[in-house]
Amino acid sequence: MLQRVLRGGAKLFSGNLISAGLSFLNGVLAVRLLGLDGYGMVSGVVIVFISNINRLLTFRMSEVVVKRFGAALAQEKNAEAAAALKLALLTEALTSLLAFLAALALAPLAALWLLKDPAAAGFFRFYALILLTNLLTESSTGVLQTTRRFGQISQLGALQTLVVTLVVGLAFFTGGDAWMVLGAYALGKSINGLGLAALALRRQAQPGLWLVENAFFGPERPAFHAAFYAQHQSQLHG
Repeated sequence: MLQRVLRGGAKLFSGNLISAGLSFLNGVLAVRLLGLDGYGMVSGVVIVFISNINRLLTFRMSEVVVKRFGAALAQEKNAEAAAALKLALLTEALTSLLAFLAALALAPLAALWLLKDPAAAGFFRFYALILLTNLLTESSTGVLQTTRRFGQISQLGALQTLVVTLVVGLAFFTGGDAWMVLGAYALGKSINGLGLAALALRRQAQPGLWLVENAFFGPERPAFHAAFYAQHQSQLHG
């Protein structure tokens, strides 16, 4: 047991260390390529704007999954676990779609107000695509945290940063532009989101958990709604 904990901790630490080093490197390359203004536009305006829309609407679903899904599994209540997980996935998918539509609608205003350039709306619309490739990221993260797959989360984060660094490096040495740099960050984010979803589906904690009948309509649903509402309120006021 101790060896497993130490091995998991080593993977987590190494993954975080690699991510930090690569993030620093791709940031330096991006600044050298685009200049401070160009890099600020990509990372400080476009990425932050889309990320904030996503953060506002997803309500940190990973915490809801850990609380409800994890607690139900610990008590071997498969129906309740299935209800919590399925509702979390459905809720996050719907809110992510809503966030994507909101980002598309707000893109012209963001370009005008934040960048003072109506033609820059395309940057916002393009990066908003990560909201579709990260439809289930929060819930998937919650599943992996519940099943103690912290090392996999960290390693996937390192892979994301590696891909970003490789594409930004390619842009740097080939004279790329802001579109290529933004595409690098979008690609890395998409790999992370799709990877988390794939790992979570693969690591479902109980065989056949997805097939539990009446998981949406049993007595467990109100409890999940209560947990979701409490999490929503804590995010709005926290």
